[in-house]
Amino acid sequence: MRAMEQVQGYLGLDHGPCPIKGPTNPVLVDTPYYTSKVYVSAKCRSCRDLKLDDIQGFVCSYEQERWGSFPRTLDWGLWNPAHPNLGLKSGRSVPIEFIQAVQDQYEAQAVKAFRAAHPDATFREARDAYAELLAKLQDDLNKD
Repeated sequence: MRAMEQVQGYLGLDHGPCPIKGPTNPVLVDTPYYTSKVYVSAKCRSCRDLKLDDIQGFVCSYEQERWGSFPRTLDWGLWNPAHPNLGLKSGRSVPIEFIQAVQDQYEAQAVKAFRAAHPDATFREARDAYAELLAKLQDDLNKD
């Protein structure tokens, strides 16, 4: 199983393939319900089965009568993000520029990006964040 540690051993219910064909790249959805940016699969944005769940956010209601309280997740097809979605033990946000610098193994650039995003961060904290993220990326590469 791929990425089991990221989902902490829990697997989503496999509802089978989505019957709707179309592109699965992320597109921004403008909604008054969220103050942050929300992206959905391109083919889902105009689909009549796209619903907003109070708990799970946007879900697919296709075959809802069959699945009840366990709605389908959105179909992302073969789309992969350009950057991994990783967090730090400290809980600090991880800017894209920082991730890119870590992927390229440019420690000085990564430290600069981290401190630009977090002006109150110490140099030591930025270097520790670099080492932590680099270890996660290398562990992920070694598993594939």
